[in-house]
Amino acid sequence: MQQMPLRSLLQSESALAQTPNRQSPDAIVRWNSLTLDIIKAEKTSPPMAARNLGMVHAAAYDAANAVLKAQKVYKVEVQPPAGATAQVTYTPTNQPGFWQPIPPELKPASMPHWKNVKPFAMTKGSQFQIANMPSLTSEEYTTEFNKLKELGAKNSKIRTADQSAIAVFWLNNPGTLTPPGHWNQIAADVAVRRGNTFAQNLRLFAILNIALADASIIDGDTKYTFNRWRPLTGIQQAEKDGNPQTTADPNWTPLLNTPSSPAYVSGHSTFAGAADAVLTAFFGNNVSFTAVADPSVNLPPRNLKSFTEAAEEAGMSRVYGGAHWHSDNRDGLKAGRNLGKYVVDNF
Repeated sequence: MQQMPLRSLLQSESALAQTPNRQSPDAIVRWNSLTLDIIKAEKTSPPMAARNLGMVHAAAYDAANAVLKAQKVYKVEVQPPAGATAQVTYTPTNQPGFWQPIPPELKPASMPHWKNVKPFAMTKGSQFQIANMPSLTSEEYTTEFNKLKELGAKNSKIRTADQSAIAVFWLNNPGTLTPPGHWNQIAADVAVRRGNTFAQNLRLFAILNIALADASIIDGDTKYTFNRWRPLTGIQQAEKDGNPQTTADPNWTPLLNTPSSPAYVSGHSTFAGAADAVLTAFFGNNVSFTAVADPSVNLPPRNLKSFTEAAEEAGMSRVYGGAHWHSDNRDGLKAGRNLGKYVVDNF
């Protein structure tokens, strides 16, 4: 089917920009859906998916405001983002606590250059860095090690069926909508159900995706600043951590496959925190909605009472899956929420 140019679609909406309760997708939601289709078909990585969505919706915001003249123009430059294609050499170390390639594939570190991408809203990638990773011999690390060892194991005896479902529901690997795309799907469903005006969606999706794009940079910057080992490595090699309260299990495996990047912080959690802050600012937090999983995982929808509940679930999914330590999730959520609030307040 032939698609109308973006500017034509936006001009056709301008007369209805302030009309509420349309109860059908407008140009913004349609372009969002089209972008998500491309992300899924191209098996786009989560950081690049977030960047692409940010560029689409910042450009739409500027194009529409050239017609409506209702808001300050963002002036997005739709071109390859600075740092997005740069080659960065990353050499792993065998030092305890530091990230190592994950067996059996031993893939190289994923996207170490992403920390150098120019942000949309932040002044630098470390602007909202939490920097609260526990040391290997701390009581906090001991606690999260022993809990994760049981909870995140492939054959865990304490993880519930619902927790296992949560781990898979929010996984969103390339070939799906990805985590930022999943949050866009949630935002679109709520926006249509609420009957958002065109002008409301214009701002909502611009700010949501600027926040998600910058969340990907926070994640990359923090990961490759602290270079923390993943639970798979930490548990299998615990005899090296200098902590007498942790016990190695060389045969330990997590519920989910471990990504080829450092653990601290969790990208899923950072995306979730940013989305929570933006969506709560727009809709309020007492908003019930239904989130759907990618068809490939064959799971029923989840009924959620707030964006905060959804964000907590999405973050904990990585702990349930054995891919992240608890502090990776906690600090990712915090960094994402701080970023999301900043974007809402300043753009």
